[in-house]
Formats: sequence, C-alpha cells, structure tokens
Amino acid sequence: MSLTADDRLGIHEAIALHGHLSDAGAYERFDEVLTPDLVVDASDLGLPPLPAHAPSRPLLDMYIAAE
Repeated sequence: MSLTADDRLGIHEAIALHGHLSDAGAYERFDEVLTPDLVVDASDLGLPPLPAHAPSRPLLDMYIAAE
C-alpha cells in the first residue's frame, strides 16, 4: 500500500496534535486524535489498564507521573 502526500501530511498532523495536547496537559481533548476504545496498558508500571472513557484528570495525572 502506498501512501499519498495527503495521507502522510494527515499522519504528521495527528502526531503533532497529540504532542501539543500532551505538552499542554489537555487530556480531555485526546478524543481528537485517539479512538474511543483506547485502553492505556500500564501493567509494566504496576497499574491496571485505564479505559479511555473512564479517566478523570487526577487519575490521568497519576498514570502520567508513573512513567
């Protein structure tokens, strides 16, 4: 499968938006770049899976701090 220039641009824009949202701590806007069935696997950090539909800001902050 060959990607078009528009495909590549869209991929780069999605990655950049994710980075900007992460840097700004705008986790409530992650639905702009991630699917609603996302589950964060934090098992390597000793934390249970975190479904995208359930997180609160304090819970997300805890998961991010565990990195």
